[in-house]
Amino acid sequence: MRYFIDDALIARSRDALYFMLGVLAEGVAISLTAGMLRDFLSARVQSRSLSGLRQSMFERLAAPLAGISPRMPGPRIFSSAFRTISRP
Repeated sequence: MRYFIDDALIARSRDALYFMLGVLAEGVAISLTAGMLRDFLSARVQSRSLSGLRQSMFERLAAPLAGISPRMPGPRIFSSAFRTISRP
């Protein structure tokens, strides 16, 4: 910061000013890139974990219904399925 004030502003050196602006622009670009990479990786991890959770929930919910007869009345199907699901 001292370099910026002493050489670029007080001495009115355009080269020093352009150098400092370039350094600041690089810092902004690096920061934006790192933020985008962080967001991408976070979304990817969340997507994979939710996909696995969805799959395991589907398998757990579908397993009790696999052995139920298609001619069984609707209320009996649901009570049988929920009784099986509620077991640990």
